[in-house]
Amino acid sequence: MAHDRDVAGIRCSEVLERLSDFLDDDLRATDRSQIESHLRGCDWCEKFGGEFTETIQSLRRSLID
Repeated sequence: MAHDRDVAGIRCSEVLERLSDFLDDDLRATDRSQIESHLRGCDWCEKFGGEFTETIQSLRRSLID
């Protein structure tokens, strides 16, 4: 991965690996907090995470309809 910074004690690659669990609220509170801190401090992950979230939510809505 070309972009892999350590922000808030967690690397971008680790955040991306756990993003689905984060969206599904399947993480311990401490892990969730660490990812939230990373997203606040990393503009690249914040942008990617936001786009990923929108895509997942859109897919979920289309499956429900």
